[in-house]
Amino acid sequence: MDAQERKAAYRQRAEQGESVPVSVELPADLDTPLSAYLKLGGGSRGFILESCYGGERFGRYSHVGTHAAGRVRLDARGATLWRGSREERREGKPLDVLRTLWRELAVARLPGEAPFLGGLVGYMGYNCISWMEPTVPDRHPRDTSFPDSEWLICEDFVTHDSRTGTLKVTAIARPSLHGSVAHALKDAEERAQAMAEKLLKPLPPEAYVPSPRMKGDSAPVACWDRAGYEAAVERSKEYIRAGDIFQVVLARRFEARGAPPPLSLYRALRRVNPSPYLFLVEMGEARALVGASPELLVQVRDGDVVVRPIAGTRRRGASEAEDLALEKELLADEKERAEHIMLVDLGRNDVGRVAAPGSVRVEDLMVIERYSHVMHIVSQVRGKLDSKFDALDALASTFPAGTVSGAPKIRAMQIIDELEVQRRGPYSGAVGYLSFCGTLDVAIALRTFFVDGDKTFWTAGAGLVADSVPSKEADETEAKAGAMAAALRLAREGGGR
Repeated sequence: MDAQERKAAYRQRAEQGESVPVSVELPADLDTPLSAYLKLGGGSRGFILESCYGGERFGRYSHVGTHAAGRVRLDARGATLWRGSREERREGKPLDVLRTLWRELAVARLPGEAPFLGGLVGYMGYNCISWMEPTVPDRHPRDTSFPDSEWLICEDFVTHDSRTGTLKVTAIARPSLHGSVAHALKDAEERAQAMAEKLLKPLPPEAYVPSPRMKGDSAPVACWDRAGYEAAVERSKEYIRAGDIFQVVLARRFEARGAPPPLSLYRALRRVNPSPYLFLVEMGEARALVGASPELLVQVRDGDVVVRPIAGTRRRGASEAEDLALEKELLADEKERAEHIMLVDLGRNDVGRVAAPGSVRVEDLMVIERYSHVMHIVSQVRGKLDSKFDALDALASTFPAGTVSGAPKIRAMQIIDELEVQRRGPYSGAVGYLSFCGTLDVAIALRTFFVDGDKTFWTAGAGLVADSVPSKEADETEAKAGAMAAALRLAREGGGR
C-alpha cells in the first residue's frame, strides 16, 4: 500500500467515525530522536523512547513527543484526568478506569504501521501491585514525589525509523471532537506540518553549548544504611531456609540534592550506559523519569505477548577473546543457570495467564546479550494473546517482573514489603507506552533516575538466594548505584551538555 492508498484508507476509517493518524514523512539521515526532541522544544510533558538492542546496535523504532495533550494520574480509588484547562475525576478500580480512557482514545491502525500510534506514555510504579494482588501489603507511607502511576496523553509525535532512515511526523485526527471529518483531518494535517517545519530547521545553538558546571551539589546518600540492609539479607535467607521462597530481590534507594536538567541527565546516561530501553519522560511539575533499562517487562504487538527475563551477569572483557571466555564461564555457572531457569518459568506462567491455550513457547533460551559494561543471560517467552484479553491484561499478568521481586512472586513481594524501609515508587515498575492502537511496550524501571525539583533519587537491588553473603549483596547495590552516580556527575559537570 503506497502513501496515497494509505491516506485514502485512513480517510475511509475516519468517515466511519474512527480516530486516525495523519502523517508527514521526512528523511532522517541527519536526525536522531534526541535532535528531534530538541527541535520540537522538549521540556515539560514530553518524552523520548529510544530503542537500542543489546547495548551495541539500535532498534528499529524510537518515539518522541512534546507538549502532551493531557495526562492521567492513577491511584487506588480511580484516576484524575487533565486535558487543557479541564480537570476530571473518575472513580473506580484504577485499571478499569485506565482501560475505559484508553478505549475512548482508540486509533485505527493499518498493516505496516509502526507499533506506536500515539498513546499513554508514562509509568506504573511497583506498589501498584496492591491494586491487583490484595495479599501484598503496602505498609509504608506514600512518597509525595511521584504518584503511584501517571501517563501523558500523547497525540502529536515523531517516529524515528532507523531501518528506512525516515522520520514520520504524526498527529491524531479525532472526528468526534470536530464538526466534520474534513475539519478533523485538516486540523491534524496542520499540526503535523507545524512539527515537520520545526524538524527541517537546524538545531538551536544552545544544543551545542555544554551545560554550566553545577556548584554545591550534595553527594549521593543511601536511604537504607549498610548494616540495616545486611541484616535484611540475613532475614531473607531465613525465609529461604524455611521454604517460603527460593529467591527475593531487596533494593536500596540513593538520593542526591542538586538535580541537573532532565535532558542533560538523559544525554549523560545515554553516553555511559546505552541500553535496549532508553527513556526520558518529563511529567511536568518539575518531575521526570530518566532511564537506561536493560529489560523488557512485557510487549504486546500483532497478537503476541512477549517477555524477556534477564538473570545472570558478568563484566565485559577487554577483548573479544575475553568476552567469549566470560560468556562460557557465565553459561557454565550452575547457580546462575538455576536462577535464570526459575525466572523463565515465572515468565511462562505470567504469559500463560493471558495467552491462548498451547501457544506459550520459550525462544532464545539462555542466550548471551552484551551491553556497554556487562553481559547477561537472556531468554524470551512468547504467547498468542487470548481473544478474551487485551494489552492491559497482559501488563497486569506480568507485573511486576520476577527479576525484581523473586519466586514465588507473591510471597517474595510480601517479604519485600516487610523488610524494605520505604515504598519503591516507580522503581522496578513499568515505564513505556500503551498505544491508542492496542499495542503495549514497557520496560522495567531499572537504572533509572527519578527527578523531583532539585532532588534526584535512584534505586539498586540485589537478588538473594540461599548462599548469599550479606556484605557482597550490599556491595552489589553500591556498585550499581555508583554507576548511576557516575552519570549524574557527568551531567553536573556539563558532560550531558
